[in-house]
Amino acid sequence: MSTGKVRAAAKDGTLSEDFATTECTQVYLFAQALKKAGKNPTPEKLYDALLSIKSAPGAYMSDGEGGFAKNKPYFANSLHLVVLNPATSSTPKDANGLYNGCPA
Repeated sequence: MSTGKVRAAAKDGTLSEDFATTECTQVYLFAQALKKAGKNPTPEKLYDALLSIKSAPGAYMSDGEGGFAKNKPYFANSLHLVVLNPATSSTPKDANGLYNGCPA
């Protein structure tokens, strides 16, 4: 998940770290699979080549990488559970001064 922090300033404006992390990973994996699929790739060759990728970088993924394996046709190797605790303007502060466990 992007933090939206400013990382660098360009001559024509400001650049931030906001970018499409999922799409970056997908394009990288597709390009690698396309190379492995050979000169005349078919959908089957492309699929097999994609599943042959055992380790590759995963932008902002858990541990920064993923891979495919036998009986594992998904890329992520590990997942982190995130729980959202909604707090509205009417949510009261708790004994610690938090709103459903959140500072604001």
